[in-house]
Amino acid sequence: MLVAVLLVGGLFGAVRADELTRFQALVSAEARAAFARNAASPCPDATVSLGRARPVILAGRPDLKALVQPTQVKGCGRASLQSINVVRAGGDPPWRMASPLPGTSLADPALQQKALLSVVAHVRRTLPGACARPSVGDIRVVARPGTVWFRSRGVEMPRPTARPVVAVPLPAALAARRRSLVLSQAWMELWPLGWCGTPHEDAVVFIPRRDGGSPLYMLADLPTARPATAAVVSPPAPRSAPPSP
Repeated sequence: MLVAVLLVGGLFGAVRADELTRFQALVSAEARAAFARNAASPCPDATVSLGRARPVILAGRPDLKALVQPTQVKGCGRASLQSINVVRAGGDPPWRMASPLPGTSLADPALQQKALLSVVAHVRRTLPGACARPSVGDIRVVARPGTVWFRSRGVEMPRPTARPVVAVPLPAALAARRRSLVLSQAWMELWPLGWCGTPHEDAVVFIPRRDGGSPLYMLADLPTARPATAAVVSPPAPRSAPPSP
């Protein structure tokens, strides 16, 4: 089943008005495939609702027409927010589609995949079992950029640009590199995984670089409480998992 609103005039040059029906069918199929892949379980009766697409500019290829198509997928007792990245590249069909991880992660797809390797490695060390692959639930942001306050023994850390909602111990290796990092714009996400039927959640902190390169990421202990208010929430001691290079 496809639930969608037809848009007159196409979508930002990436989809012409006469292509909308075909585009919606293809993007819905991509969303269903991602839904099954992320859950490590097929769900042929899943329904897809299309949200409002938004245009994007591709780094290095501003000539290409591209957009992000949010979708809500439901079925088999679960629901997920799945955004589909779409580029008009010519050919038949004229679109190339890719599915990042589900949810609302602020990391780009390439960075998501790098962080996922670390999260899966940590889950394998933490939980018993030898599953072929984990399931991945909807990632959510629990501390937006500017609300993470790093703490490091003996080192004065800059305050975040907004009122902090979570405090995170900064490993010594990153504290030594702090001048090359934009610590005041770091953010935290919760990544839920299922491993051999056991649910697990990791907190991942992303730290932008001053040179504009791909942000660093590190695993952090889960906050002792969900940061629903502006109070600072202090997690337990830092994990031994190394930060990204």
